[in-house]
Amino acid sequence: MATLSFGQDEQIDLVARQVADGAAARALREGTDPYDALLERVRKLFKGTFTPAQMENPGPTDRRRMAELVREELERFNRVALADNRPTVSGSPDLIVERVLDELLGLGPLDPLLRDESIEDIYILGPHRVIVVRSGGQREMVTGVDFGSERRLMELVQRALAWSGRQVNFARPYADARLKDGSRIHVILHPVAEPWPQVVIRRHRSLFAPGEDRLDKLVRLGTLTQEAADFLRRVIAGRGSILITGATASGKTTLINALSGSIPPDDAVVVIEDTRELDVPLMNVSYLVTRVAGEAEGTEVTQRDLVVQALRKRPDWIILGEARGAEAWDFVQAGNTGHAVMGSIHANGPRDALERFRDLCLMAARNLPENVALRNVVRAFHVVVYAENDRRLRRRVVRSIVGVTGNVAESGVPTLQALFEWADGRLVNRKRQPYKRLQEILDAGGDRWT
Repeated sequence: MATLSFGQDEQIDLVARQVADGAAARALREGTDPYDALLERVRKLFKGTFTPAQMENPGPTDRRRMAELVREELERFNRVALADNRPTVSGSPDLIVERVLDELLGLGPLDPLLRDESIEDIYILGPHRVIVVRSGGQREMVTGVDFGSERRLMELVQRALAWSGRQVNFARPYADARLKDGSRIHVILHPVAEPWPQVVIRRHRSLFAPGEDRLDKLVRLGTLTQEAADFLRRVIAGRGSILITGATASGKTTLINALSGSIPPDDAVVVIEDTRELDVPLMNVSYLVTRVAGEAEGTEVTQRDLVVQALRKRPDWIILGEARGAEAWDFVQAGNTGHAVMGSIHANGPRDALERFRDLCLMAARNLPENVALRNVVRAFHVVVYAENDRRLRRRVVRSIVGVTGNVAESGVPTLQALFEWADGRLVNRKRQPYKRLQEILDAGGDRWT
């Protein structure tokens, strides 16, 4: 069989093949699985043939060349194995080539799952067990996806984390990071995770097309009514501050992404997150992401640090992906000093959301009175939007939109005004005249809402 020739690269290929031959021979002598031996052979061959830049981001020509090289090596490997009376790599050559390329260029067995648009979440509970959650909410065990060993699973995990500059090790056995496609990955190692390393990937779904009206898209999906979308659009146009709340997987990130599409195009926006997930479709957007201690031999950078830095960038809007700690206090201060703010927090309803925000603010300063913290919170936000993943309807919906009056009742609870509420299976406009503080925002947005 004729070997491939690539002009000036022929000498490099020859040396690389010799290195790969040695690695494969050693692997076979040690009784390694034939596919693993082939993979090791191709890995060494690629390392001597392609540059790191080509491996990191191969163009169409590079990928075709890589596929041809894998196919040729597969045929050569099986021919030699048969001659030596050793096991061959069995299966469809096309599928084996795709699998090898996924392993060396992507995330191996994960890549087919990441290409499946119906999958929202992926749970890897060790090298031999994978569970997915589909867009309708149904969970299922995945057959035919196996990482083979803990070592191979960890190799893929470290490659996934490296793209965001993150890593896991014995000293820090957990990490959050962002994959190339925008999905969020969480990793926790054994023995903290028992008995295997565990990985959870929350998919980034390309829900919005470039230039698309994002709120209108949510209306078409049944997440919002047209009236509610128009109301939120006017709040944003008037630079009213919005807090999104709900449980895990209720659609909070999607709502922030949708609402950010209605921010005036000339406004300056700073986005703060632990791990990058948001995508604001504007020109003047700065994304700031935290860093844990020890990464790149640097000090820890918290969300609170980033809120302080954001204020120095003269933003019109500060968007906080999710409030988790002391940054809540600096964030509400920004909302009380002329900045429009938008963010999310896990909670069971609008009032719970404001009270949880108060509790986070209390983490920021010792001896801060609860009533002072709550008063700052209710004055920072104009509207709270509560979202839910409705299992009966099998879709994410906005269950209520309330106005925040800026006042606290004598009982110590925030005073709210229900504007849209869930009734008879849909979001209903209660047709209430907004309180003065919110009405001023709506007037600034260009329309009087009645």
